[in-house]
Amino acid sequence: MIKMLNLSASGGTEKTKYYMSGEGSKQDGILIKNKFERLSLRANVDQEISKKIKVGMNMSVARTLTGRTTSDNDFGTPMQIVALAPITPLHDENGQLYDRPVTTYYNPLLNAANGHYTSQYSGISVAFMDNGTLSKA
Repeated sequence: MIKMLNLSASGGTEKTKYYMSGEGSKQDGILIKNKFERLSLRANVDQEISKKIKVGMNMSVARTLTGRTTSDNDFGTPMQIVALAPITPLHDENGQLYDRPVTTYYNPLLNAANGHYTSQYSGISVAFMDNGTLSKA
């Protein structure tokens, strides 16, 4: 399932212009425990101080959260369940997941049930600019 929301606003006066936007998204992956979430905000402001001097600022903030199972090179990923025979029991008589239901493969549902693999990124970017007149002064 994918949920996404985008909002933006822009406007200003003859000498001042602004633009603001925000976005939020949330996706569930096709594998167990896979997910992706992102929030971001952006703001731009431009100001004409005089006919010769124009300045501006751009700012953005973002946060990304990723959830997953173990890496794809591991025999514990949910995709490895296709290597087990269809009649292989995944649970014991007490309802607990078998570690190795057969001698050849690990039960990939153990990582999905017990593993928590998440990574988070947060970032802020700010830039100031002028039309070149301030650096010549």
